[in-house]
Amino acid sequence: MLELANKKIGIVGAGRVGSNIAYWLAENGWHIRAVYDKNTENARELANAIPTGYSDNLETVFKKCDIVFLTVPESSSTQVLEEISEFENCRTEILITMSGILPSSVLGLAGIEFSKISIHPLAGIPLLDKSRNPFHKVFFSIEGDEYAKKFAKSIIKQFDGYFWEIEPKNKTIYHTAGAFGANAIYAIADATEQMLRQAGFPDENIRTAVAALMMRSIENYKNLGLPAGMTGPLTRDDYSTVLAHLIALKDTEYFDLYAETMKTYADLLGKKDEFDKLVNRVINK
Repeated sequence: MLELANKKIGIVGAGRVGSNIAYWLAENGWHIRAVYDKNTENARELANAIPTGYSDNLETVFKKCDIVFLTVPESSSTQVLEEISEFENCRTEILITMSGILPSSVLGLAGIEFSKISIHPLAGIPLLDKSRNPFHKVFFSIEGDEYAKKFAKSIIKQFDGYFWEIEPKNKTIYHTAGAFGANAIYAIADATEQMLRQAGFPDENIRTAVAALMMRSIENYKNLGLPAGMTGPLTRDDYSTVLAHLIALKDTEYFDLYAETMKTYADLLGKKDEFDKLVNRVINK
């Protein structure tokens, strides 16, 4: 493997993941040689942030760079890889996909000799913020060739993250878990906001209040797990309060979300039958 100082890295895709990978690799001393995006303005902005050069030609990246990150949407991967297969005299020795679903073997569609690997952060990646490393303490799934794994593990350690090796057959359920855990919470946050607004909570403080409420629960989960970290009237067998909640929501758009979510919650507590009886009582009233 080339010495760190000699490695030249290319980024294909200047979205959230590509931008953060490029910037934080550069911050850790890696040489970002070229940035490419089909939207040239996005590539230019990222290149200026590093700073480095950008290219409006994908083939140039593979002729200049030893390691290339593909940080494009899964739906675009096949098209990009087929385009790469037409290139000649590529310099690239390691090709990386940041897809959470596609296995590293898909990179074989590029048709050139290189070490293949998939690296995926189990986290929602925000817009580039130079003051905050979004990979800090994040778990990365990795799978692919042993040669490329050495590089993957080294950069994840530099990001102050963690890695684990995933079987390709498990990638879809893994990615589903990540997408669900990172995004379903927003549906609950929105419902909580709307209920608080109906209660007259001051709008200028509502996001801070909801975030604090949810972060406290996340801390309890982190420290105590399930079901020990769970709180609320159902944990105390306070069924009259749970019934009051259901009655308050009966004619609102949040009744189904509350009932279905809390049904799982009740099941974790071993109280699903009791909760179902309350739901049926309200529905049939």
